[in-house]
Amino acid sequence: MYPRTLTALALPLLLMGGPLLVFPELVAAELRAVAITALGFAAVGVALAALRPWSQLTWGLSLFVTALVASWIFVTGHDGPAIRHFAGICVGLLTMAVIATWCVSEGRLVLATAIFAVLATVVVVLGALNAFITNAKFITDSTQKIWSTPVLPWVRQIKMGLPGLEHSEGLVNQNALGGVAVMVLPVCAALFIAGMRSERFRSVVMILGATATVAAIGVLGRSLSRTTWLAAVAVLLLLALRWNRGRYWVLSAMIAGTIGGSLIVSQARPADFHDGLLSVANSASSRTEIWGHAANRIAAAPMLGIGINHFHEGPAPTAGAAPPYVAHAHNVLIQVALDLGLVGLSGYLLLYAALLIMADGLSRAGGVTGYIAAGSALSLVAVHVFGIADTIALGAKVGIFQWMCAGLILAAWRVKTTDHRPQLP
Repeated sequence: MYPRTLTALALPLLLMGGPLLVFPELVAAELRAVAITALGFAAVGVALAALRPWSQLTWGLSLFVTALVASWIFVTGHDGPAIRHFAGICVGLLTMAVIATWCVSEGRLVLATAIFAVLATVVVVLGALNAFITNAKFITDSTQKIWSTPVLPWVRQIKMGLPGLEHSEGLVNQNALGGVAVMVLPVCAALFIAGMRSERFRSVVMILGATATVAAIGVLGRSLSRTTWLAAVAVLLLLALRWNRGRYWVLSAMIAGTIGGSLIVSQARPADFHDGLLSVANSASSRTEIWGHAANRIAAAPMLGIGINHFHEGPAPTAGAAPPYVAHAHNVLIQVALDLGLVGLSGYLLLYAALLIMADGLSRAGGVTGYIAAGSALSLVAVHVFGIADTIALGAKVGIFQWMCAGLILAAWRVKTTDHRPQLP
């Protein structure tokens, strides 16, 4: 039996406390640390209790949460950046639990995936407006007028969680936006396919899935991010090798080869092969320096890390020079180790290994549930391949999509392995 009382508690907590965890700036500065800590611990506790039926997650989730709580209490300084990321991780865990426990039927699973697609479309479109439409002066003027109104003074403090999105600049980092697009794309495409293959969910679901898929593909191509395109290639190859056969394998291999061959050339300015190679070499060199600096800081605090979202200084370019500001470690696993130490990293790896194994089994069963599980797993693969040389931190606001993917896999597992008849929500 799944604990209905915990499900009933988790959903109201997410609806009432979720906005404060997503936007902790809404809480008065003098109360923020205490309020977000209390709300975050409540969210984590409810999430742990609600996820107990999934025994596959026990070790990974326990280690991860233990490191999160211990790092927050004993290591992390409770400044603004740390509070934002701690709150983001807590609301992510709670969202995963709500999706997993609320989806008691195939209909609810499809509805949760449709909500994912709607949110993804909104974030991708708003991000694209900020990142690419920089010549539309009326957008900037209108935004400044809204920010300057005394009615909503807190709007200027709210950020999407994409590095570079500052109210003084009004721009979104293209690499980060591309990472979001490649993360949400497989789930949105799976929703479209699920709608196409099922008469019960065909109309609205197909429209939502197609809209979100087109938006994500457009941003993915426009981002001109090598790490984003590498993640897309990896997803296509995995899709070809693991979940499809025959002509799909050939088609995916052709697409992957085309995109892969364009990674270096497309980035060159001027666009020639030599400049493309030089750009890649410079990027690899800078990341190697950041990784080495991050590894040294992990070695200094291996168990619980240096504190959540406290890695902002890169190696000094010359002796005695001020270290440059670095948003993150440009590698998701290194960033997790910095935030939560090797204990948290171990839990993180065990947690996601369990989720991918579950999704692999579900995808072989086919049907709507199998498509959604496969799409969610591919999204997790995409964000981690992107995370080889870049990072969407777990606590970033858009990082909630990663936790939603995890929740969809757990929900699909529940629908497939219990005796519920599929019902519309």
